[in-house]
Amino acid sequence: MRMEPLYSRMTLSIASIPTLNDKSLATKIHPCLLASFRVLKVAELSQALGVPEVLDLQRTAMDLYGGFVVVDNGGQVAMIHRTARDHLLNDTGEGCSFNIDRQSLTGKCS
Repeated sequence: MRMEPLYSRMTLSIASIPTLNDKSLATKIHPCLLASFRVLKVAELSQALGVPEVLDLQRTAMDLYGGFVVVDNGGQVAMIHRTARDHLLNDTGEGCSFNIDRQSLTGKCS
């Protein structure tokens, strides 16, 4: 089953986030999730982003990234699948502002 059409629709949904604050946060979360070599805890993601822990980052990440991320009951945030990560790194869809070059991820998050 080809996932590209679904991933493209999901990417366009992220790119069309209407609220400026949400779009700004999504732009910060995005490279962290893609650059991470391991599953991140919500607290680690919060610290890496420099956002207060009072922000419900678990809910926010799921709201902003919908089907691309999963947050388990232990507070761990992960991409749903390697194919989703690959799509976000290689997407050349017109109008998508969330494409990221693999080289630019160096040092974004650990």
